[in-house]
Amino acid sequence: MCPNCNNTGKILIEVFHGAWEIKVCNCEQSKLARENRKKAFVEWCEKFDEVYAASKKGGSLEYGNLVRSS
Repeated sequence: MCPNCNNTGKILIEVFHGAWEIKVCNCEQSKLARENRKKAFVEWCEKFDEVYAASKKGGSLEYGNLVRSS
C-alpha cells in the first residue's frame, strides 16, 4: 500500500542506481518523494567526492557512515 495515497493497486519496483529496489506508486506525492531522494543522494555523493578529494591532500577520509581507504 502506498503511504502517500493509500493506493492498494499495482505498486511498481524501481531500481535506483542499480543498488536498491524501492516499491513505488505513481501518485504525485510519491513522484515528488522519489525526486527528493534522488536529489539528496546526488548531493551526498558530490559532498563525499569533495571530502575524498580533500583527504588526498591530508584531510580525513571519513564522511558519514562511508569510509574509503586510500
